[in-house]
Amino acid sequence: MKIQSFGLAAALALASVSTASAQSKDVAYCQALASKYQTFLSHGSGGRHGGTNDQNANARMAADKCMKGDTSGIPVLEHALNDAKIELPTRS
Repeated sequence: MKIQSFGLAAALALASVSTASAQSKDVAYCQALASKYQTFLSHGSGGRHGGTNDQNANARMAADKCMKGDTSGIPVLEHALNDAKIELPTRS
């Protein structure tokens, strides 16, 4: 019984390390997207390729989320950058 408990505890520990690693990679990717988007805006392209003001506002909010570690902005930023025909950063 002790061996099974130890095995379960080890498996749970490995799973949590794996999850933490995936989450940190998602945060890094999200922040790379936000950085690309900010560069895109700073070059004055936001109005020309950025779409409507609502889309720009959504992308800006997504970039802010990413910079704070909230990865929920990834799909919005990917969409905004794809629409602007900007190559996405690599996702590791």
